[in-house]
Amino acid sequence: MKPKETILLLDGNALLHRAWHAIPPLTTKDGLVVNAAYGFAMIVEKMIEAQKAEYMAVAWDVEGGTFRDEIFEAYKAQRAKKEQELYDQIPIIQNILNAFGIPSIEVKGFEADDIIGTLSKLAEERGMRALIVTGDLDSLQLVDENVEVLFFQKGISETKLYDVATVHERYGLEPSQLIDYKALRGDPSDNIPGVAGIGEKTATLLLQKYGSIDGIFEHLNSIDEKYAKKLRDQEKTVEIALKLVTIVRDMKFPFAFEDAKRGAPNYEKLIPLYKDLEFRTLLKKHGEPISSEGSPRLPTDAEALVGRQSGSDKQTPQIEIVRSVEELQPRLKPGATLAILLAEQPPDLFGATIAAVGISDGKKTTVLPNPSHESLESIAKGISTSNRIITHDLKRLMHQFGHVIERSSFDTMIASYLLHSGSRAHDLATAMHGFLARSIEVPSTFLKEKDYERFGNVVAVLPELAEKMQKELENSGGMKVFEEIEMPLIPVLYKMEVEGIELDTKSLETFSTSLKKRIDELTKKIIKLAGIEFNLNSPSQLADVLFVTMGLSNKGIKKTKTGFSTAAPELEKLWEVHAIIPLLSEYRELTKLQSTYVEALPKLVGKD
Repeated sequence: MKPKETILLLDGNALLHRAWHAIPPLTTKDGLVVNAAYGFAMIVEKMIEAQKAEYMAVAWDVEGGTFRDEIFEAYKAQRAKKEQELYDQIPIIQNILNAFGIPSIEVKGFEADDIIGTLSKLAEERGMRALIVTGDLDSLQLVDENVEVLFFQKGISETKLYDVATVHERYGLEPSQLIDYKALRGDPSDNIPGVAGIGEKTATLLLQKYGSIDGIFEHLNSIDEKYAKKLRDQEKTVEIALKLVTIVRDMKFPFAFEDAKRGAPNYEKLIPLYKDLEFRTLLKKHGEPISSEGSPRLPTDAEALVGRQSGSDKQTPQIEIVRSVEELQPRLKPGATLAILLAEQPPDLFGATIAAVGISDGKKTTVLPNPSHESLESIAKGISTSNRIITHDLKRLMHQFGHVIERSSFDTMIASYLLHSGSRAHDLATAMHGFLARSIEVPSTFLKEKDYERFGNVVAVLPELAEKMQKELENSGGMKVFEEIEMPLIPVLYKMEVEGIELDTKSLETFSTSLKKRIDELTKKIIKLAGIEFNLNSPSQLADVLFVTMGLSNKGIKKTKTGFSTAAPELEKLWEVHAIIPLLSEYRELTKLQSTYVEALPKLVGKD
């Protein structure tokens, strides 16, 4: 039987954000930020090579809101707008896609998920298989025998394939039931409230027993009262949530599968584009000479790493790849200052996650691939005689070794934070770029000898990075905080993470009961003052009650495209106008406390 043709459907915005957070800040010589574009290009090339699909398209959100914002004013309202440098990279990415012959699709009033939902259904109708590539789990509701989801669960390197069986294994539900599941429990990431008091476990149990939301409400009188009382009079809330979480699959927009048919890239467009963006690694991959007549020669990875320039006295680091811990032992000299890094990877066939260990004294660097547990123990013993240890994220190193490291240490991640506390980016590549003006790429996979050499290049620069950071800490007066507060705190935090912290679940359960009682009291008082039943969690219904039913003045109240705002700052303007306003404020505070902490924290308690 001939295998089905496949269309790859990429969620542009989800993957854009994944790439933005996974790749450290990268800029061209002209100052153009391109890290998200670089990460996205890597994803596209990886998908083309790994999946070998016959068709490929990328769906995008558009500015201006969607039909969901008309239904529920607070939809995704809690999401903070990212830096403009992120959004400025979308046209760059779409130019790259155009060079690959991959169409970018966006439809006003709809989200990328809706485009993907519609295209996956059209593909099924053509007898094709659809593979959705995304960085969020909303698309799992689309999974069936012809639709699968490839989910980026860690950065842009680690993925998981979801089919019907995998979805059921994770949630205990069929993919189609995830719509009702999200409507019941809500979706905090999209600011969808759901039914108050119905969490993941309860929603799952109810759907497993009654099949759907309709089935649950049909059997409301026979459901355990502790659940039934939470569901009564919540039909409108659930109805709104269902409209918000359901992916549209019958959109009408111009699309021809022939336009998405895969072919060879247009290298006349792609190569100049990669050159302008200075994507050296991708240029090498396509066999493009890095230097060309009339253009400045681009440095090799090693030269870029050590910053070799005309007249510079920096030398390419000496990297030695060894195959046994015995060969590495000569590097572990007593009394020496040693830089050490352990590279992690997804578990291999034997469950090992440490891809390599690198040790450098600043002159020579040794890398041991795939160290065994015994090798790591031997290395840990060896560095215990050193004078000082330099690493990036000392606490993580302690977790990797499985014990506290007692030696004097310099953590470049902590130093980066102290020197640039206003930034969120303190990964190693960002630190080296910011403090040494060197662009490096920390390997995420180790398949070739060259990957271990690249990792060695990273380790080799650590001593110089630490020296530069220490000078800046001393000059800024931050060394005392670094040595007397931050570094001594690391082993304390490590022990806390290993041992855990105790949570009094019984007290929280008691508190939850008292909160629920107060929330119920507030609900009754608010409904009585309003003189009408309504969903307190719906901003649109609340606005209608306050400004239409009750006739409160809307003077000075901010107006949105769906009506007058009921956000907290706006309601504060009415605090003295009517007694219902303080009650609403308290209701919101307590329901937030209940759902975010009191009900959520006990679910995080380990079995031990």
